[in-house]
Amino acid sequence: MRELVYRIENEFGIHARPAAHLANLACDFQCDVRISSGGKTADAKGVLGIMGLALGQGDELRIAFDGCDEDFAALEMLSFLKRNVY
Repeated sequence: MRELVYRIENEFGIHARPAAHLANLACDFQCDVRISSGGKTADAKGVLGIMGLALGQGDELRIAFDGCDEDFAALEMLSFLKRNVY
């Protein structure tokens, strides 16, 4: 299992469009991908689950990866979040 922690820098947080991009990206991997923030956890492969976390600027999120491609998935998800162009 692999985990990463990221603080959201984007002033708009993770709204519908970036949630859809994150979910689509997570679906590219075989491993399980779970996002947690504020005591709530969601399957990262579902847009509604991500949006239900109501992630705003400054929020810290944890993404846990568990499966055969977890290292690659973690690198790709972190790269997406750091681009901060969503």
